[in-house]
Amino acid sequence: MTTYVKLKVILACYGCYMVGGLLSAIFVETNNRTGTIVAIVLPTLVGMICVTLLTQQVQPPKKKLPRRNVRIVR
Repeated sequence: MTTYVKLKVILACYGCYMVGGLLSAIFVETNNRTGTIVAIVLPTLVGMICVTLLTQQVQPPKKKLPRRNVRIVR
């Protein structure tokens, strides 16, 4: 994954988390306990999944350089 794609994923996760916080505040004001719990749990789960995906990325193996045949001239 390139740095640009990782940054977009992180920003999307953060945006989702912020929307969840806003929804949670709205549900708290309207005394909707189920909505509050859902608005807190879902963005947290999405954020944790994104972090897990980003940390589980496997780096491709490095290519080994060809062996140099050096002759020592005396």
